[in-house]
Amino acid sequence: MIEKAESNTQEKVKEVAADSGYGSYANYEYLEQKGIDGYVPDSNFQQYKSGEYEKEENRYHYSNFAYGYASDSYVCPEGKRLTYWKTRTNKTESRQWNHKVYKGRDCGACQKRSLCTKAKMRQLLIDIREPLLQKMREKLVSEEGRLKYFMRQYIIEPIFGHLKFNVGYRNFLLRGLEKVRAEFKLMCIGWNLKKMLKLGIKPATI
Repeated sequence: MIEKAESNTQEKVKEVAADSGYGSYANYEYLEQKGIDGYVPDSNFQQYKSGEYEKEENRYHYSNFAYGYASDSYVCPEGKRLTYWKTRTNKTESRQWNHKVYKGRDCGACQKRSLCTKAKMRQLLIDIREPLLQKMREKLVSEEGRLKYFMRQYIIEPIFGHLKFNVGYRNFLLRGLEKVRAEFKLMCIGWNLKKMLKLGIKPATI
């Protein structure tokens, strides 16, 4: 989608905002590699933002384990350390996941073990791109991040409301996926031309 936007506008995308449907490790990695300033929440962002994971019943959720960059280890809510054990790779025909596995060493004597894990030792399976997700969450809860993501609803969502209620475009006139796509693209072209003219941009002649 970003490549298509850059191709259509002949401009490099510098900033992007999208809903949680696009929040994935792969997309965060892509934005990082392209140097694009993204504002894209993950599917669990609302729980993180609302403090859901801070509740007592979620005390042993992995997000409450403190990571130490220098030692590459985690410390659980009870102060026990989980050290790096190995990297596990899972593959399908189209995707590959690389996870770092951290294993507890002192869980046996912990009185809270039954609340934390059913195994002898607690393990954490962390995607190697987890720092990108944490970075995105921290940015989205910042004052600047909240404002930028808030503005998204004034850029994207109103278009559908305008087409439906102001233009009266409530139903597709054609049938079949290919024809419907073409019909909707015509509506989008009309909207884009209107927006360009309002901004004083002269559309290129064919």
